[in-house]
Amino acid sequence: MKSFFLWSIGGIMGMFCFCLFFVPIVSAEIGNLSSADNLLQDAGRDTGIGQGSELGSLPNAIAAALRFILSILGTLMFGYMVYAGYLWMTAQGDEGAIGHAKGIMVNTVIGFLVVVSAWAITYLVQSRFQ
Repeated sequence: MKSFFLWSIGGIMGMFCFCLFFVPIVSAEIGNLSSADNLLQDAGRDTGIGQGSELGSLPNAIAAALRFILSILGTLMFGYMVYAGYLWMTAQGDEGAIGHAKGIMVNTVIGFLVVVSAWAITYLVQSRFQ
């Protein structure tokens, strides 16, 4: 079971690396890099991290980094909940396996509360500096 989970995570990371490194190479070969660059600049400007944004100030840079980290943590917590649910559904009535799955779920909920609290504190601090 653990190996299936690790293979799944490895596959997702492999697809991410493939998209991260291969797609820009193909775009450059096709000649659409300038339009892709414009799209990326528009997306960066919309998120507040593009050129001409106020990211240059230290509080905004720290808040942007924390938002990125918190979004990654949220994705990981979702994955842990799915994994715990899978463990519970495949426990076949084994109380030890069900207890293990419940423990993962409880720890994930506690982690979620910590992450939401960190997000709220980050939002509060950033709003005070603007």
